Amino acid sequence: MKKTTTFLLALTAPFYFAQQAGDLVSAEKKLDLTPQGVANFIANNLGEQNAPDFVSYLNGFNVGLKGYKITYYTKNEKNNLVKATGMLMFPNVNFKLSTVVSDHGTTDSRNNVPSNFKGTMTAGFVVELSYVLNGYILMAPDYVGMGTGDGVHPYVDYATEAGATIDFMTAANKVLAQLGIKRYDEYFLAGYSQGGHAAMSTLKRLSISNPNNIKFKYAYMGDGPYDMSETTLKKGVLEKDIYPFTAFLANVLNSCNNAGYKTYTNNISEVISAEYLDKYNYYVVQDNGGLLWGPVIWRKLFTNNFINDVTNNSNHIFRQCLQQKDVYNWYNKTPMTLGHATIDLAIPPENTSKTIDVQRGYYPWWDLNKYQLESFYWGPVGHVGGIVPFVLASNAKFNTLRSGGFLNQWAIAGSVFGKQSTNKTSEIYPLSSSQIKPELGNMQLIEVADFNKEKAAKRPAINNNLSSLKDGVYLLKVSENNENKLIPYIKNTPAEIAENEIVQSEINTVLKLKLDQDQLSSVNIFDENKTLIKTISKEQYREAGGIDLNGLDHQSYTFEIVTPFYNLQFNKAIGGNLVSENNADIFTQNQQIKAKAKNDIKNISVYSISGALILQQEINRPQFESRSLDSGVYMVQITLANGKVINKKVKL
Repeated sequence: MKKTTTFLLALTAPFYFAQQAGDLVSAEKKLDLTPQGVANFIANNLGEQNAPDFVSYLNGFNVGLKGYKITYYTKNEKNNLVKATGMLMFPNVNFKLSTVVSDHGTTDSRNNVPSNFKGTMTAGFVVELSYVLNGYILMAPDYVGMGTGDGVHPYVDYATEAGATIDFMTAANKVLAQLGIKRYDEYFLAGYSQGGHAAMSTLKRLSISNPNNIKFKYAYMGDGPYDMSETTLKKGVLEKDIYPFTAFLANVLNSCNNAGYKTYTNNISEVISAEYLDKYNYYVVQDNGGLLWGPVIWRKLFTNNFINDVTNNSNHIFRQCLQQKDVYNWYNKTPMTLGHATIDLAIPPENTSKTIDVQRGYYPWWDLNKYQLESFYWGPVGHVGGIVPFVLASNAKFNTLRSGGFLNQWAIAGSVFGKQSTNKTSEIYPLSSSQIKPELGNMQLIEVADFNKEKAAKRPAINNNLSSLKDGVYLLKVSENNENKLIPYIKNTPAEIAENEIVQSEINTVLKLKLDQDQLSSVNIFDENKTLIKTISKEQYREAGGIDLNGLDHQSYTFEIVTPFYNLQFNKAIGGNLVSENNADIFTQNQQIKAKAKNDIKNISVYSISGALILQQEINRPQFESRSLDSGVYMVQITLANGKVINKKVKL
């Protein structure tokens, strides 16, 4: 491939004005690939994220790509103006595109960054590449001190991660305007691992100061260390003997020292053990990179005095530094999902559950918008193993929300036939129509690839039915119009809430919800056997002034509320307070798990999201209340007196 270099400087500030953050320095064309060139590029840039089904999915996009290395100005940890770099990519198409801003995870070298089409160790460039192949403009900053940017990278630093991301968007937008790329005015935000922290930092910064009125339609983060000072430090490190990436801890420590949180009095040897002092100086201080040089037993990296001080002194200077890196505790109004592996030795999954609990806590109890902040868990795949589920899940979510349509079909139609239909936003992609009884529409399911295990597993399709899938991330092989294709799919059982939490009124057999009707996509009504009785569209809801209950028999129903960002469900008995003999009502209240059934509950078992048994108890009565439990996600299994077993996921 012949590399072409172009410098775009026309939009930078004139030389006689002082430079400022967001100013464009240069844009160098690094890629201009045909579809065949893209296939070769994919083969060389996946790292070890090369599960056959996943590779087939990426190769299924027949599109050319263009990429530009952007150099721009931002501010470092000392608030000084510095040059930083990043990658701007987009598919070579003639229709309008939405934009994904992608913050990358921790890398083992300043060279393994998006502007060089690389990622850390086994990760490759797969995260960023997936968004471009799916038909998005990609904006991917390298961060301060990475790529060919100035200085040394301040690891997991709120201010510079947010600044580098926002300033890169400003610079990249100038390049896109000069190139004349067709765009929708909408952005999505993504980030995995440290990238999740960077994405959350970006949202937090914009909630405080947003002079350019940047808005993200949706954010999807994975396995991020949002709570550095408590969850990541205590649960991930201090309470464990083994930490898989101790070199990461060393880099965070060095960043604290450089940012004014000096952890030693005279020499770094007061903190780093003699055994690893030379390696620390070579890999960290001299910025030679590497994430595998540290010991697996993390205490060997540090001196005993430092370990004791950090463990026992909650006001230790290192803990103070980590508190400045915390990004979980603020009023977040951007719809988002935080995904996480149920087992992650590097970044404990409690980072995700705590962040969602705290951020939802800023909403009034009656405000259903708190449910637009979701947590999601894709199985015990570990930190590195979570990359592919994150890629599939984030693309699936963004695709359902973008203005161009799930497959950019509306954008393509607009480029061919002119102005798009104004009614397109009321259409629901079949796979988004329900999470209780997912529909495939005109598609025929051929095969399902399960990415919620350490090794992706295939299973044959059964009667075109997705309802039997457990919550998780999948790749569906489907056939439509005699053409096979692979589609990412998220199975996520809707959260169950009490009727009075969502129903505002019931007048003349019409249920009016507390939800703004403009946020509603549809309502699905299921009987006790989870058979779909009817679906009420947004238009039907608006015409009736709510959910029209006329025609429903006297029994218990499940109402699934479908919105673009989340689904909820609640149970309601029509014609009396009915509970089926083969069912039980399982719910949470006041930090307790509660259950009630028509007849006796024989026994109950409660498990944590990671599979640990929390409680197991013989009941032999119709009602149950647990002791007060910690916040988190739990799996509840109930056995009724008649032998019926009921499983349900609940959240405290």
